[in-house]
Amino acid sequence: GVTVKAKVTGLLEDFDWRKVMSSFVQLMVLSQVPSMIIQIIALYGLGFTSDVYRRARRRVFSLRANVQNSMAKMVFAEMGFRAMSGGNWSEPTAALPGLSKRSLCRHVNGVFGEH
Repeated sequence: GVTVKAKVTGLLEDFDWRKVMSSFVQLMVLSQVPSMIIQIIALYGLGFTSDVYRRARRRVFSLRANVQNSMAKMVFAEMGFRAMSGGNWSEPTAALPGLSKRSLCRHVNGVFGEH
């Protein structure tokens, strides 16, 4: 057979603490330690807000329910836009004129103004 022998000799003369610290920080970042710490703080260290985060994390995502909800919101937004732009229900939405700043302020004041 073949035998290989290696002998390493040397002397460590210069030790750089900055390189050691930099390597340690890079190791922690690549190991995703900071994101785990933030996750633990968000889930357990923020009191009531942590309860909200934990409930949101446990919630099951349903694509069908979210798509239906999004579609309903888009239809409702279009109906609101049509009503604010003069109640034109026959033309396509893209053909309707945009709202001016003054018109939008008038509608917002009508909603939130004193009656």
